[in-house]
Amino acid sequence: MSWSATSWPITPTSPLTASRSTWGVEPICAALEIAPTTYWSAETRPPCARKIRDAELGPAIEVIWAKNYSVYGRRKLTKAVRKAGQDVGRDQVFRLMRERGIRGASRAKNRFTTHARPAAVRAPDLVKRDFTATAPDQLWVADFTAAVRHALNADTGTVGGNAGDAVRGDRYAGRHGTAPSDRRREAV
Repeated sequence: MSWSATSWPITPTSPLTASRSTWGVEPICAALEIAPTTYWSAETRPPCARKIRDAELGPAIEVIWAKNYSVYGRRKLTKAVRKAGQDVGRDQVFRLMRERGIRGASRAKNRFTTHARPAAVRAPDLVKRDFTATAPDQLWVADFTAAVRHALNADTGTVGGNAGDAVRGDRYAGRHGTAPSDRRREAV
């Protein structure tokens, strides 16, 4: 990997800065195959205009986000920051939000498609959760729930299954004249 003076990640907590008192800069740079002047120029370089601007805008964005009940996403937060008198771009707001761990509220719900019963009998774990194989065709693993669901799911009904539970189908007939649960019995 080649490094340049602009791409070298020199920070006060970088591994090179942390270990330079132990081994020195020159041996570390030789091992990394970069010139020592690359390190020294990156460490002594003053912060760029973007870093200075980010240091000013970051706390202001957090304050505006907190004032709005911590629900604004990048679009609304950009508009709110502009309304507050800051000249800021949407991508800049998004980058600062990502760096600071700010996220807007989402209306999406966590959907759980399966709910396993605790009392259900589980299939034994024959591979002990180790899914590595040393040769082709040595280990075959299948999710029977998904296999049955994909094989029997049609536009006439839905087939649902849970890990360790019996596969069930909704009882209504579609254009094929049979309910999905009947097709399940025929397939098995």
